[in-house]
Amino acid sequence: MVGAKLKHMPWCSKKPSWDHDHCEFCSVKITSLNIPDALQEGYATPDLYHWVCPQCFEDFREEFQWL
Repeated sequence: MVGAKLKHMPWCSKKPSWDHDHCEFCSVKITSLNIPDALQEGYATPDLYHWVCPQCFEDFREEFQWL
């Protein structure tokens, strides 16, 4: 994930059968569903395959050289 281009956005599915993703670092659930303790937005790679929650983005942005 070093140098990955991440965009802050509401969660959306890469595949029709998926209803959530997890943060690559802390595993918090990111989804558009109203689920307790889940986030509804985060930072995603352009292919929507990797998601990072806002807290982990702030914690690791310098180390991983995210813009």
